[in-house]
Amino acid sequence: LSLAVRFEETFPNHASAPEVLRLRIKCLLRSQQYDEALRWMEVFETRHAESADMPDNLLDHAGLLMELNREAEAAELLKRLASDFPYTEAGGQGALWLGQLYLKQRRYDAARELFEQVRKHPAIPAEPRAQAAYFGADLETTGTNVTAGLDAVEEALRLTRSPELRARARAVRGRLWVQAGRVEDGVREVRSAVRSLTDRDAGLAQLALADTLLNAGLLEKAAREYQAYLDAFTDSEGIA
Repeated sequence: LSLAVRFEETFPNHASAPEVLRLRIKCLLRSQQYDEALRWMEVFETRHAESADMPDNLLDHAGLLMELNREAEAAELLKRLASDFPYTEAGGQGALWLGQLYLKQRRYDAARELFEQVRKHPAIPAEPRAQAAYFGADLETTGTNVTAGLDAVEEALRLTRSPELRARARAVRGRLWVQAGRVEDGVREVRSAVRSLTDRDAGLAQLALADTLLNAGLLEKAAREYQAYLDAFTDSEGIA
């Protein structure tokens, strides 16, 4: 950190100044000096607005604000990132984070629009596009547009190389199959996916399957899946 500070003070207009300031910010983050990190991120955005590192700085800035539960401020930065740098990896990730914030706020149409924006731009790398397709598919498990959800989940599975995302996408596909009338296939798909998920995600997927069956009026099947959830994911006192 001291070397980065010394370099900036000695060579403020050097071509490497943006990279050195980014290094300074990373050191502050590692040492959990978050207020200082935020201050220097703002300096970066003023001093090096034309730098190739600008998208990554905005993403890190928004990410830190989200960690600090300053979501309204983070959302403004993410809007700027998605608008100004839409075809970069940082811009794609920023749009995903903004979409997830919209989901928390139940702004489903706004979230859907952002996920589609990321998903349909081939200049954005494959993994952010896969995540966008996954989130878009998960939105459609509310029954809004099952066909669109199935298209999106197949795209997520085609694009991603992440075993975790593949398993989560398969669980969503199973629920969509239930809604499309392929009930037995859907139940088998979710049960298979659950075996590849972490305990927390597996429990959520199992519970979501039971809810989907209940909403479809399949009461006996729903009861079996609720019981499977209780057996596998709660302790003797019924606490998940």
